[in-house]
Amino acid sequence: MRRFLVLALLAGSMGILASHTRAPVRTKVSEHHFIGERASLKVPFYGCTNPDDESRVVSLAEHNFDAGIRTAIRAGCRYFDAGEVGIIKSSSGFNDHVCVRQGSTPDCYWLAATLLE
Repeated sequence: MRRFLVLALLAGSMGILASHTRAPVRTKVSEHHFIGERASLKVPFYGCTNPDDESRVVSLAEHNFDAGIRTAIRAGCRYFDAGEVGIIKSSSGFNDHVCVRQGSTPDCYWLAATLLE
């Protein structure tokens, strides 16, 4: 009986240890992107600190690019060149947008995941 108890405790301890040393689960934010991953834009575009502004900019730009850009500028959105823009910190989940943070800056800029490489 004592052997059984020792084996059970050992097995339980190993299970706890294994659960803590396992690789972290990657949270998928779009078909090809994960939280914590470096984000790169395919084309230059604007990212906004407010997700509603960013959604409006993308929606307008799909039909009238100039109107989308004017809206981005009025909303105080930031222009990003094509290439690496930061690390994906979160996603909107329902409309395929991601929030990207650059380095240690506190601001997170929302971008359409479809614009990412």
